[in-house]
Amino acid sequence: MCGYNRRILQGWSAGLSGRTLLTVGLMTTVIGNLLLWALAHSSLPYPAFLVGMLVAGAGAGLLNSETTKVMQGAVPAQRAGMASGLTATTRFVGLLVGIAALGAVLPQVASRSFITGGVAAGLDAETAAELAKHVTSGDVPGIVGTVPEALRPRVWQIGNAAFADGFAAAALLAAAFAAAMALFTVLLVRRAETLPVTGGSTEDMDQSRGGSWSHLQRTDRGARESHPSDLH
Repeated sequence: MCGYNRRILQGWSAGLSGRTLLTVGLMTTVIGNLLLWALAHSSLPYPAFLVGMLVAGAGAGLLNSETTKVMQGAVPAQRAGMASGLTATTRFVGLLVGIAALGAVLPQVASRSFITGGVAAGLDAETAAELAKHVTSGDVPGIVGTVPEALRPRVWQIGNAAFADGFAAAALLAAAFAAAMALFTVLLVRRAETLPVTGGSTEDMDQSRGGSWSHLQRTDRGARESHPSDLH
């Protein structure tokens, strides 16, 4: 089944430019993150998040391979190694920055939401701030037994809602960033430079990847071999 779906995707994307595939991938990721935001904002159970995860994962799948091809296609063929290294570096830097940014937003929003709700429910501010540290790590069940019995149902509800608020904020930030990248892709990436290669020859691949310099070298060498008298 997976192989069949892969063949369908390959046939569907064969005639599309790299810019189109990148834009579609980014917008699919935007939709997936917006679904995750809506699901978290509505405090739905975890199985419902599979929908958003599948959509966002489909967008990421389109981006993974196409990003490398577009970046390598923007440089001459003899510099493909440099482009590959730049792609890998950019990918890892993006992962680190993204994890750091989203990892900072989630606990900040979740902590603020829990403290506000906890104080309104009857907890003192110091206790609420201390319990918020456990909420941001996902340990809501661990804090329920530390509060008065009358407040336990309320604290359980507030803790889950606070963590969902943090997750929703992180998903919304990810969607906004992906939308901005989709806009930059449309504005900055040229469609003509990312068109799919129709032929399978080495010369076609060189030209599609910016290999005009190697083509000129071959042409010049052939001309000199055909007319050796011109060299004297």
